[in-house]
Amino acid sequence: MTDGGVATDVPPSIELPLPPRDGRAREPWTVRALLRRAFGPQLFAAARATWRLASWKELRLPYPLSFTLRAWARGFKVENAVLYDLDRVDAGEYVSDYARLYRCVHINPIPELFDQKLLLRRVLADHGFVQPETVALITRYGVLDDPLGPTVRQSTRRQLQDRLIAERGAYIVKPQNGTYGRGIARLEVREGRLVARRGRTVRPYDIVTDAPPDTLIERVVQQHEFWHGLSPSSVNTLRILTLWTPGDPAPFVARAVQRIGTEEGLPTDNWDTGGLLASVDLATGRLGAGRVHRFRSSRADRPYSHHPDTGAPIEGATLPFWPRILETTLAAARTLPLAYYIGWDIAVNATGEPVFIEGNRNTGVRALQLTRGLLADPPTRRFFEACGVV
Repeated sequence: MTDGGVATDVPPSIELPLPPRDGRAREPWTVRALLRRAFGPQLFAAARATWRLASWKELRLPYPLSFTLRAWARGFKVENAVLYDLDRVDAGEYVSDYARLYRCVHINPIPELFDQKLLLRRVLADHGFVQPETVALITRYGVLDDPLGPTVRQSTRRQLQDRLIAERGAYIVKPQNGTYGRGIARLEVREGRLVARRGRTVRPYDIVTDAPPDTLIERVVQQHEFWHGLSPSSVNTLRILTLWTPGDPAPFVARAVQRIGTEEGLPTDNWDTGGLLASVDLATGRLGAGRVHRFRSSRADRPYSHHPDTGAPIEGATLPFWPRILETTLAAARTLPLAYYIGWDIAVNATGEPVFIEGNRNTGVRALQLTRGLLADPPTRRFFEACGVV
């Protein structure tokens, strides 16, 4: 069953067509239709969102029950209602958590393209887009060295470990199908052995015993001096949202934010693990103030004009190569005409080339909406309306 052209979370039910009255067709009799008619569309939508979002975890948060129930009824988790300050702004300008979880997930017709990082990398590589060097893929059977290159070959975990130690490089180890920065660590060689760094924790790492199947190992991107200056111990990526409204001739960039690593969240720059986030003005590439996630960071949630660890200026700084970054991102989106909704993670290397770390099919919108709701922009609202999300 569909709702506005997009499959919903409502299970299928028996449909009994009603005879048309005065030549006009009516919605078939279903459990969902009966409830909507009984309670009215607004109350029905609020009850459905509350049922889907309610959790004991959120009830334990230090907020009044009235605030919690109001957040759920409007389709938002409590944490995000606080982050957006929904009691002071128009909730209708924000893509709700209910919409993202149960409607946006169906926008892209081929979601599998994004669920496996190597598959998307193969497509982008065939179109000439720069990506991190994929050193190896660890499988349940062994190791594929250089899996996307011309010299792909099979080896063992022990051989891979010896190779990395001999090269003495810096690497990122991460799940081939992971999300939200989970399972990511930075690998380095210290005193002749591999160590993994995650946040402030450094521990020995043995590829033979510690790396689960479907693990990617890639070489750390040598980023441009501007981004290196923000936080030298992490690759500081841009999250850029491209949307392609069905029927339009080309995609557009809806929103962009700069993610910046901190000592708390290394080796990733992920906002949900302690990093900073700064809005990007699409016209100029100018950064807003840095912000932390008040529920995921030990730092105070306040505007940071400078990086709290490195002292690098953030607010007012202009990203180098911004027109080139936008142009390259849109070019990548045009190579995927069936992917209407993509959240790109993009670094910039030492020579100023955009490097595509990955693309996400149902990217989180919390970071993108921290300073302004996505639906406040008319082209973006039109996209979500065309896809039946709002």
